[in-house]
Amino acid sequence: MKLSAPKFVDIHGLGRPGEPKALPQVFCPPHLGRSVRLYEFLLPAAAPALQRVCDTLFNTPSGGAVRYQPLMPLVCLSYLDSVKLSAADPPQSLTGWFEERDAVFWFPAVTTNTATGATAVAVVPLYAFVNQPQALVTGREVQGWPKEFSTLILDLTATGDFDQLSVSTIGMKAFGPDVEGSPIEVLNVSRVPGSAGLTAANIAGTFDDVLRLAWEVGGAALTLLHPGTLHDLVSEFRGGEVPLALLKQFRDVADGDTACYQAIVSVPIRATAIRAGGVLPGLYQVELPEIASHPIASDLGLDPSALSSVKGFWLDFDFVLGRGTEVWRAQ
Repeated sequence: MKLSAPKFVDIHGLGRPGEPKALPQVFCPPHLGRSVRLYEFLLPAAAPALQRVCDTLFNTPSGGAVRYQPLMPLVCLSYLDSVKLSAADPPQSLTGWFEERDAVFWFPAVTTNTATGATAVAVVPLYAFVNQPQALVTGREVQGWPKEFSTLILDLTATGDFDQLSVSTIGMKAFGPDVEGSPIEVLNVSRVPGSAGLTAANIAGTFDDVLRLAWEVGGAALTLLHPGTLHDLVSEFRGGEVPLALLKQFRDVADGDTACYQAIVSVPIRATAIRAGGVLPGLYQVELPEIASHPIASDLGLDPSALSSVKGFWLDFDFVLGRGTEVWRAQ
């Protein structure tokens, strides 16, 4: 018999019953993201590295109850600018909104329930950098996002196109007992000089248009999909709702090497309005410095020499990050 969950205790705003509580550090799901400008870059990756991520986050913890594997040797780098983040439901929706910036590395995966054989498509985020404390705490505490508090700076060209993005967070170039964590640049994306000959085509606001853009940008990489998964991927993405696959866990208070709670969760993210988009008019170089605290390239199987000339697209849209479900939970 499943026990009923205890009521979450709000510890601020106790003197104002019946009104929105004091500024929450964590927003209850579902969450709204409005006025979003997305920049997306598709990066070639090594399949064994992505499988290692799936094994570490999902397959090994679940003891084989579920099976995750990468759809293709490809990693997506998403930069979301000027997101108006808020709760969707009252009373928290009545408190207001925050501006948020995110840079996220993720890849698509196929999931299999080993007991039933049922399969689905999900996206797996591994590194996520945000500039807003509420987004950081909400993401880590509610969904299990591996988010880090960071400084994200976007420079645009005179015509308003993406020119350069830098992401800095607290890290260490090398480890050691006397090394102090300090701000360090972990990601830089810049336009390749002289590559602005492409013309960005505006598109109508449909999800099929988004898929077409991704296909144009991905090119040959998208032909490397596992056989039989292309239809599932397109069908799921065309529905406008993509489930995120995350390992949500909390360290035990007495033994930090163990988790007092650990679960694989699925959180749907759905586009609610697509206004415009297009292919970025140029090629871009993605730089991932060798940093001990943030081995992004090695974790995701990214070859720095292959990141000197990548394509991207942009999109203006709104989204809802919905209520998640437990796929598997440690007992």
